[in-house]
Amino acid sequence: NQTITLTSGVIAVTASVIIDGDLDGDDTPDVILSGGGTSRALEYSSTSTTGIALTVRSLEFADFTSTTAGAGAAIHFFTNSTPSVRGTLTITDSIFHGNSHTGTLANGGAVSVRGGTDFTIERSVFHSNTAGQNGGALHFNNGVIGTVRDSLFYDNQSNATTATTGGGAIG
Repeated sequence: NQTITLTSGVIAVTASVIIDGDLDGDDTPDVILSGGGTSRALEYSSTSTTGIALTVRSLEFADFTSTTAGAGAAIHFFTNSTPSVRGTLTITDSIFHGNSHTGTLANGGAVSVRGGTDFTIERSVFHSNTAGQNGGALHFNNGVIGTVRDSLFYDNQSNATTATTGGGAIG
């Protein structure tokens, strides 16, 4: 496996893109993106009424952190809540572990999806991710429509302190 440590902050996704970390065709991650405990990974955030498509295949996300309100540590995907063309996030055969979101609106320890977005998560593993409020691994809100299938969640945690927040795996 190859490890790439991001040291210059979040990578802004501004157009539709496929990111594939499977170098040998076996549908397992060969590339590890690491935040080294100090960085976020990928972000698409737009108030435009036209969403984009972000596809992540066979990629491992490890040790990313976020203190940005509402933004997941590894992936934050936000499309305008009433878009004319919805955004699309697809994650397959990927692994998310050791990611953490703390601070105000600390939602989505690994992934946060908001607004007019359709998502699909398949054959992926989420473990040991932490959020200060909702969704230790995943957080979805504001018009998000999607499916999670054939995926594994374990040892994720929400540090929520009220009865209306939480969700160790999904919130």
